[in-house]
Amino acid sequence: MKKLTFVGMNYPCTSCVITQNLILEVVEKVERAGGVETETRYLSHPKEITSVPGIEVEKLPLLLLDGEQITAGNLISSKTLMKMIEE
Repeated sequence: MKKLTFVGMNYPCTSCVITQNLILEVVEKVERAGGVETETRYLSHPKEITSVPGIEVEKLPLLLLDGEQITAGNLISSKTLMKMIEE
């Protein structure tokens, strides 16, 4: 089973709150479809991003799939994410 990890901030800026909530909605939708284990991590400070393995582009919020970064501060559709999980 693949593992999908969401990484966001505890206290994000206004635009990040919107992006973070939309990404979490997509993650919940994909999780309900099954076939993926999910984890949610919140950072207290942007400098903590270096403590998360697999991050190449340091923009939050982001998603990791099996430890490989697939988004960085942008949205992904549930359809696209489901295709990536199926591969």
